[in-house]
Amino acid sequence: MSKVISIHVLEPAPLANPEEYDRVMRESAEAFQRVNTKGWQSYIVRGDRGVHKGGYAIIHLFDSREVRNRFFPTEGGLPSEETQRIFRDYTLAHEELEKRWNELVREDDSDYTDYVVVDQ
Repeated sequence: MSKVISIHVLEPAPLANPEEYDRVMRESAEAFQRVNTKGWQSYIVRGDRGVHKGGYAIIHLFDSREVRNRFFPTEGGLPSEETQRIFRDYTLAHEELEKRWNELVREDDSDYTDYVVVDQ
């Protein structure tokens, strides 16, 4: 079974304060580590070199396409009930952080790509 790596590019909202945006990314990265579940891990990363140097992204690592499809059944569709519950639990546990995220991060769910690891 091939692993799936999903990369979602993050952009600050047009009027976001750069220092506050960086702070929210760091706090969110720490919180993300606590909600990882079997077969699916998520990380917030910051570009170190290349086109997105200094920018942020969310990287989701799924153990397989089947696991990815369990959490996100269709491309561009709603997450599964299980995933929606995970998101609700995260939001309740991090309500203030979620509020600041929504103020500072530009919403664009189309700027992502899922990559399937090519087996040798």
